[in-house]
Amino acid sequence: MKRVWLLFITAMALAQAPAPVAPLHFDAASVKAVQPGSSGPGLRAPSQTIAEPGRLKAQAVSIGALIGYAYGVPPVQIAGMKSRPDLYDIEGKADGPYSRAELCVMLQGLLAERFEPKFHRENARDAGVQAWWWTVRA
Repeated sequence: MKRVWLLFITAMALAQAPAPVAPLHFDAASVKAVQPGSSGPGLRAPSQTIAEPGRLKAQAVSIGALIGYAYGVPPVQIAGMKSRPDLYDIEGKADGPYSRAELCVMLQGLLAERFEPKFHRENARDAGVQAWWWTVRA
């Protein structure tokens, strides 16, 4: 009887296993390089990133700033991006309302798809600081 009961409990546990969840992604996304001087000096809005439920919009933002936003890393901990002064306008729209954390996961996927970033973490033992080194495809 104990074996039957154990078999029943095991079967119930397996039946209630969660189904695999599809990764979060934007339904529609736009990534456009900002052309230097395209709007004239002083006419372009300052860099900003806005996250609303189901929508993320970044205007005149560097790759380093986008990586920092997406991964929650302070800009002072991102290294290896000095050679990329390019700015981008990015807009992503999801199929429904999502939290800022979920939009950041979607942005991580978009960055991975468009720029193929490679990174590793490095600890500076003397200073007790952690740095993220990034390389991004042109």
